[in-house]
Amino acid sequence: MRASRRSYRARMTEESVTGMQARPYLLAWRLEGRRVVVIGGGNIGTAKVETLLGTGADIVVIDPTPSDRVRELAGQHRVRLRVRTARPTDVVRAALVVAARRRGRGRDDLARAPR
Repeated sequence: MRASRRSYRARMTEESVTGMQARPYLLAWRLEGRRVVVIGGGNIGTAKVETLLGTGADIVVIDPTPSDRVRELAGQHRVRLRVRTARPTDVVRAALVVAARRRGRGRDDLARAPR
């Protein structure tokens, strides 16, 4: 089976066994005016938000304990902040969902939620 058709878990398992790294897949997407949901406002989520700021997207960050930087951006009305845990309905009608949380903290449920 070609590497591109194998599951993420299979590739990462192979990487840990063989020491080979998966190649990054870059995606160019026009997000201006579109809803982007970032689940997680910690270090990783904050970094993802920073990369999205110049896109013109309507950025929604959901985290019960967001970073000071995310709170600052919300205070400047550059992002919308929901200080709570994420729900499957949060991803409905989102053009892009960024899961910046560790596994097992609702992330898998959100991945299966209808768009």
